Parts: sequence; structure tokens; C-alpha cells
Amino acid sequence: MLIHDLQVIFVHVPKTAGQSIERAFLARLGESWETRQKYLLQPNDDPAVGPPRMAHLTAPEYRDLGHVTPEQFDAYFKFGFVRNPWTRLASEYRFRRSSIRVSFRSWLLEQFPEPGFDDLWRHVMPQSEYLYESDGHAAVDFVGRFETLEEDYRAVTERLGAGLPSLRRVNSTTNLGSLERLRHLGPFRGLRSVLAEALRKTFRPVPARWQDYYDADTRAFVARFYAEDIERFGYRFDR
Repeated sequence: MLIHDLQVIFVHVPKTAGQSIERAFLARLGESWETRQKYLLQPNDDPAVGPPRMAHLTAPEYRDLGHVTPEQFDAYFKFGFVRNPWTRLASEYRFRRSSIRVSFRSWLLEQFPEPGFDDLWRHVMPQSEYLYESDGHAAVDFVGRFETLEEDYRAVTERLGAGLPSLRRVNSTTNLGSLERLRHLGPFRGLRSVLAEALRKTFRPVPARWQDYYDADTRAFVARFYAEDIERFGYRFDR
């Protein structure tokens, strides 16, 4: 998200409450989700200017693809958030489980997205690639953590002094408890049964705890694939 008026670049690492932060900035600017395109939040089909969702530009791409000058990039306040890689992948799987249609283990070990121009890859790309230069130097001024979201978001608002509103939870992934919402259908019991069965087939029950997604193999896969993130941000499976 690029906001010239506030001299801010928000680097949206997927599955780290990015939409909540974007909506808070839009509210501060008097804009809506429908008018977000002016802040580089629109869909895109041109690899020369960014990924399929411009919101998922890396920090260096804002500069290297010409969205800001090098001077602006150095002067603007740049920030992003990171998350424990094991919880992030569990959340990503729950977010896409209706289209993945395989077990978590199979998705990680057999069908994991590969680098390329698609949103699937951007959603699992190592977080370090969003926030650091290729030489290992930080490309942002502040890195918050999903695990301390409210506290770190307050640090951002204090730094900017921009009158940002509190965060509202959006685009979160939940379990299949949504079937309970079918109760409002009341007398339409037949329709309710059909819809419930369709939901069960589409959204297969998944573990309530993120730790329960993992076995030894999938846990080790994450440790290898996100080794740089784990070392840089100090994450562990059990913390």
C-alpha cells in the first residue's frame, strides 16, 4: 500500500492481518475498499509492474518497479508484519481449503506452490523476501509481529501520528462452525440440509489447533523452507 500524502509504504505480507491494516488506513483517508486502487491495492495482470494483487508487492519492488523513486523510498516510512511460519501456513491452508481439495500434508509435500507469477506463490513466499533486500539488509523501517499485532500497530500509529483508527478483524479464517449460521433458514429444513451437506463437502473439517495440522514431516518441511524467516525473526514451532 503506497500513500504519498502520508509518505508511507505498507508491505502486505499475506496472512498477517494485512487487510485490517489497509482498511484502517483507508478509513483514515476517507476512502472505501471500492476506491482502494489509487493506493496500489488493485488486481494486476502485468508482471512488469507487480504481482497479480498489487497489495502484495515486496518492499524493494515498490522502488525497483518504479512506483516510487529511490529518494522517496529512502524518505518514506516503510513497515510490514510477520508471523510464525507454521501458523501462517495452517492459516493459508484453511483460507484456500475449498480449492486445494487435498489434505494439509499432501498440499505441503506434494502440491506446494512454486515460484512464479501467481497469487498462490505470493501467499507462501518467505516473509524475508517481502521485507529485506537481496543483500540481507532491511528494506523497511519497522517489522511488527502478528502475535503482538495490537501493540505493534500502536507503535506504527504513534510513529506516524496520523490518527489511524483501531484495527477491525477482516478476512480471517475460521473452522466449520459456520454451519450453525444455517439455523436462520428456520422452516426450510430441506434446503438447510442440502446446504449443510454442500458445505461439509466443500469445507472439510480441519483441526481447531494449528499444531494439530502437523506431523514430523510437515513440521520439518516448514523448518527447511522458511529457515531464513525462522532464524531472522526467532520463531519456533512451539512458540
